[in-house]
Amino acid sequence: TESIKQGVLQIVQRGGFPVVLGGDHYVPYPCFEGFALGIAERKSKPRLGYLHIDSHTDFWDELGTGGRYNHATAVRRISENQTISYKNMAWVGLNGTTLDADQYRLLRNHKLKMLSSKDIRERGIAEVLKEAIEAVASDVDAVYVSIDIDVVDGSHSPGTTAVVFGGITALEFMEMMEILREYPIIKAVDLCEVSPLYDSSGRTVRLAASGLITLLRSQLFDVVDLD
Repeated sequence: TESIKQGVLQIVQRGGFPVVLGGDHYVPYPCFEGFALGIAERKSKPRLGYLHIDSHTDFWDELGTGGRYNHATAVRRISENQTISYKNMAWVGLNGTTLDADQYRLLRNHKLKMLSSKDIRERGIAEVLKEAIEAVASDVDAVYVSIDIDVVDGSHSPGTTAVVFGGITALEFMEMMEILREYPIIKAVDLCEVSPLYDSSGRTVRLAASGLITLLRSQLFDVVDLD
């Protein structure tokens, strides 16, 4: 945890854009901690936003023998950081997620922005993602985005440890990355839970890589006007 936090902190200190590849989806917590420390060195008392793209909330306070620090509790730990408030957090792509009484109470009392894959099917990815980004980016200095590849339906991305069905399509995933690219307020991203050994076809890896390249196009490539 400490090495990840320090690694992201150093990237932000140098003016870089952290891109972290996982691995277990506990990664966002130490990454966000390092990100927040780095931003705080540039601005006193910064306000940050957090966008969680996943089939699962990862918002448990504790989970079994894993206690308070694991992949299912990472977002709860992020919510406790002094740089963020519930109004600047959003979840997109939730699919079959079960909320315990504690999570439901927070959802209701704080009107948490939790948007499902069903919302995406009914309203379209552009409208749902716009709603989420407007929430996380409202009056903040920077936004951190965490992506779990299991947000994509298992028929499109079987190479993950928590395959789900009823998730978004590969096309919707790529459209999501296109939309996110248009928001310069996004200053860090991670993409987790890609497990190549579980997908001999390689399509999960290719989808994840294509999505990241799309999201980071402006950081990776120069735009050339051929006219």
